[in-house]
Amino acid sequence: WIAIRQPALEYRFAGVLAVVFFGYGLTRIPALARRKVTLVLTPGALEQVYPQGVATIPWADVAAVGVASTGRGRPMAGILLHSYDRYLGQMPPELAAYTERAARFMKPVAGATAVVAHGQARGMLLDYSRTRGMASRLAWQRERFGYDILLAWNELDRPARDFAALLDEHITLYHSRLNR
Repeated sequence: WIAIRQPALEYRFAGVLAVVFFGYGLTRIPALARRKVTLVLTPGALEQVYPQGVATIPWADVAAVGVASTGRGRPMAGILLHSYDRYLGQMPPELAAYTERAARFMKPVAGATAVVAHGQARGMLLDYSRTRGMASRLAWQRERFGYDILLAWNELDRPARDFAALLDEHITLYHSRLNR
């Protein structure tokens, strides 16, 4: 509220954006807590099961797994792909549409937040707001965090480091079966 009462127009604008952003964010907290994604590890792939469909990440497409940090919050398990083609090509249309709707909301929020952000955060938010399509967002994540796919703490049943180790075990087992 203090920013809204400032005489400079940019402070007023930033204050209004902050109120709108955080006000809307508060209404979204229950939806985020109800996120319905299940991760299923199979002999051949990791499946991300959403109500809108299943995204499959074949072990053969995984170049590396590890832990990514955004600099704030909890670390995330990360997956680096050899290529986006199979991951994006097999994604059900309903799930692809869902991710695009989510991005449509997040991109303007990132751009607006960048107005009041400083330093590295400002550049990162502006870059994200300029992404176009799922492949562009995957490439942005790779550039910023070293991984194409990030699995947040609320999607995992264990700490990110332990989950990344579990993924690595499945990938190793998959490749050992191929070499028999």
